[in-house]
Amino acid sequence: MNAMNSNDNHEYAIWLIARKARRLCRRRGMSLSDIEDIEQELRIHVELRLARWDSEKACQRTFIDRIIRRRLVSIIRYRFAEKRTPEREDCSLNDPVLDESGRMVDRHQTTPEAASTRQRLQDLARDLADLRERLPSETHRRFMDALGRGGSVNSIGAELGLSRRAAARHFADLQRLFEDAGLRVYL
Repeated sequence: MNAMNSNDNHEYAIWLIARKARRLCRRRGMSLSDIEDIEQELRIHVELRLARWDSEKACQRTFIDRIIRRRLVSIIRYRFAEKRTPEREDCSLNDPVLDESGRMVDRHQTTPEAASTRQRLQDLARDLADLRERLPSETHRRFMDALGRGGSVNSIGAELGLSRRAAARHFADLQRLFEDAGLRVYL
């Protein structure tokens, strides 16, 4: 850390890096063997960022502390992202599982991608038709049909002769019903 002004700040940075790395490695999903890698990554990061230090804005120790904290947040986000998290369940797509009808099939046959596009569209159409029949009023059905054709909530409300408040209320009702049916993404 050649860019540091004093030996005290250099020692402070080394101490803080070691402390933060040890603390991070105590988290579930990390191990003590990661300490050296994390310390090295933090040292390099501090060295690269130290050129940006402005004595007018903060003392060097504060600057070092903030650099390390922000980098640790980035490390944690990266290591514990959903696709890399230790809690992620490892399984094979060839593992036998029960499908919806109770038959033993390979796991890959139960994923949504396993169904053909035509089949998925038919399932969606059936789900939407079932939902449409459960709507509380004919106005809600007409509102849902108009949403399917496109347009804003206000333009659909005007088309159906509803006030803005009534149109917003109908849309909120539909959102709730779609969410309850597991179809929110289609609204």
